[in-house]
Formats: sequence, C-alpha cells, structure tokens
Amino acid sequence: MYINSFSVWIAIGLILCIAEFIKPNVWITFIMGLSALIVAVFSHNLSIPSQIAVWVGAQLGIWQIINTAVCS
Repeated sequence: MYINSFSVWIAIGLILCIAEFIKPNVWITFIMGLSALIVAVFSHNLSIPSQIAVWVGAQLGIWQIINTAVCS
C-alpha cells in the first residue's frame, strides 16, 4: 500500500494541532502542526529531506513571528 507524503503531512499537522487544544503546551505543538500543514502544500515538489528542512524552517519562522509580535 502506497501512502503519499501529502497525506502523511496533513495527518501529522492535524494530529498536532488537535493535540495542542486537548493538552495545551505553550503553542509548541500547534506551531509544529501548522508547519506540517505548510509542508503538505509543498510536498509534491520536494524530496523527503527537503520536506523535513522546510518543516523545521517553517517552525523557526512561525516562532520568530510570534516572538516578534509578542515582544514588540
């Protein structure tokens, strides 16, 4: 059975976002889920290592935006 990476990233993103609302964890889980949903959009054009790099980069970017907004 073949599962494409789009479905995997969507599932990971939704699970992490829902987990944040079930057990709050200072937005960390939500940011990870949101970045997984962002990767799902681009997953068709990227290799697996590139998808992981985009996932980490999206997490850092979202975290930076939130820190800038809160600390300003």
